[in-house]
Amino acid sequence: MRPWALLAILLLALLLRLIGLESNPPGFFRDEARKAYSTYSLLKTGKDLTGRDWPLQIKEFNAYTTPIYHWLSLPILGTLGMSVFAARLSAALAGTLACWGVYLLGRDWVSRNAGLWAAALLAVSPWHLLFSRWANQGILMTAFIPLALWLTWRALEGGQSPRWRWAIPSAVFWALSWIAYEPARVFVPALLFTLIFLSLFREGWRSRQALVVFGIGMGTLLLISPFVVAILRDWELARARFETISGQETLTPLLLLKNYLLHWNPLYLLWSGDANPRHHVSGQGQLAPLEGLACLAGVYLLWKTKGAWRGMLLAWLLLSPLPGSITQEGLPHSLRTLMIVPAFALLGGIALAEAAKCAPNLPKQVVAAALIAAWGLQACVSLYLFRTVYPEKSAPYWEAGYLEAIRSVEANRKEGEVCAVSGLIEFPEAMVEFVTLPDPTDIQSGKPLGGYRFEKTGTPLNPLAYSDCKLFLIRPGEIRRPPWWKELSPAPENEEMLSAWRLYRSEK
Repeated sequence: MRPWALLAILLLALLLRLIGLESNPPGFFRDEARKAYSTYSLLKTGKDLTGRDWPLQIKEFNAYTTPIYHWLSLPILGTLGMSVFAARLSAALAGTLACWGVYLLGRDWVSRNAGLWAAALLAVSPWHLLFSRWANQGILMTAFIPLALWLTWRALEGGQSPRWRWAIPSAVFWALSWIAYEPARVFVPALLFTLIFLSLFREGWRSRQALVVFGIGMGTLLLISPFVVAILRDWELARARFETISGQETLTPLLLLKNYLLHWNPLYLLWSGDANPRHHVSGQGQLAPLEGLACLAGVYLLWKTKGAWRGMLLAWLLLSPLPGSITQEGLPHSLRTLMIVPAFALLGGIALAEAAKCAPNLPKQVVAAALIAAWGLQACVSLYLFRTVYPEKSAPYWEAGYLEAIRSVEANRKEGEVCAVSGLIEFPEAMVEFVTLPDPTDIQSGKPLGGYRFEKTGTPLNPLAYSDCKLFLIRPGEIRRPPWWKELSPAPENEEMLSAWRLYRSEK
């Protein structure tokens, strides 16, 4: 491929993640809204919504989460202001950075072509593309882990004099990987221990390289120690959250193995995908067809070729499902195992780069053209499913229409009026905060949101209990409408609300 190929792939990856970012995925999920407003609180006051100064654990929806996504979003929200696009932009940039990371690994492990094919596969991967387009911290793992592993590889490949100058940034990126998302707290230590083991038994490396990895691990531990202390300080809430997602059944070795194997189910990977529509583009598996075929060929190459990279890639693949396997909620779970997607891209990319050697009677240009055509076809099919089929099927799961509903409330609410909101949505206040931007210090002090009252979660709205309210936001057909209610039509830009909500004014 020509020298400009990498730039073209990265530009394509960026455009695929930016175009229509504010509208697809459809709607704006409550986790995204709360994450954006928590970032706004940090930006304006230096405190999270509980009033803690620059915390290393941010409390959202009765659970603690990692702060890196918020930190990365600070300059974006500060520059662009509060919007769906700005809230999701960090994920799109991280997804693009991940494509560069797998290129570096593929280039140094095998060849430049292998790196380019890996980046090209990841750029159009439906699994990766979806998570690159909404505000979630899991996507950060796919950027940080490849870069951490690449820097580790450069530190190890220094012959008799390991390149320690690579080890320090390597520890930084391993620490960022560990901090990025809770599943990485299991994956990163497991992979580092495996790398030490591989270093001890790899011919030509031995103890010197094992010492390098050990030093990287110690540097990582030093960098994450403040976060470990923060987790231990809030241990009870963290334990309660883990118990919620791990279920009531005791995690026995047999159950752990069963959960682990679910993530390798061919039907899940190649056909049905994750059952949660927010985690899977309907119409194909977690992997697109070319990805799946290339990965199968890559498994064969792992067996037939040589190189220390094989052990690293195999460890990456085999350890990735482990964090999801110790939970029992929504398995197989594509978000908790998101760190495996760059590994699949590398496995498939290396196989595609080596494909020409398997057809010696054909000119390399013919093989390359055929593979590029197959990749282009996969990209077109995946984009068609993502841009046409996916929004319609997944809209209810993204709470589509609720953002526009709150905007309609604000457009119609007069000074001093109060809107009662249905209980048939979870954490409805998150979107109100995102739209109205109340003073974060009021939220930190526990002051109720002005202008809104919320019905108990899971309960249809009872108009008799809100006689002081003038506006009522409910689901279509939720209750029998009182005759003194007048329906308010949304402005054209907010018509999406009609897919799930109705706004009424009491004329009584």
